[in-house]
Amino acid sequence: MLNREVCNTRTKKSTFVGGSSTNSSSKTTKTRLLALKLRVQQLEATIVSLQQQGSSTQGTPKEPKIGLPMKFDGTRSQFRGFLNEVRFVIQLHPSRYPTDASQVGLVGTLLSGTTLAWFAPLLEKESPLLNNFEEFISEFKACSWRYR
Repeated sequence: MLNREVCNTRTKKSTFVGGSSTNSSSKTTKTRLLALKLRVQQLEATIVSLQQQGSSTQGTPKEPKIGLPMKFDGTRSQFRGFLNEVRFVIQLHPSRYPTDASQVGLVGTLLSGTTLAWFAPLLEKESPLLNNFEEFISEFKACSWRYR
């Protein structure tokens, strides 16, 4: 359809006599071309602006890539190291774990065996502990290492 319109436009231009219609079409084309050039310049300016905004946020240091701690099964001798590793991951990834709930969620994903059995009812009952990391850790310290 578009090709027919282009062909018809070319045919109509060539049938005009005197050149005034051709000049009019030429001016319209030039006007459209100028409008398109202006739009391209506006878009280029927007791109530059967005790139500058991106580079200003890139001034903040990137969070380092680190592995997660091994899953914790309740072995008492590994408890302190596990908690320190979890706290370190949270400290190094503040944008990934910004809330208490996300921090508790991290711990929950790293539990297995008896510790997961302790955590599951909290999750199922939507315990308030799931929204308070320090209280969750206090409760975790107080009761979970009676298992091993």
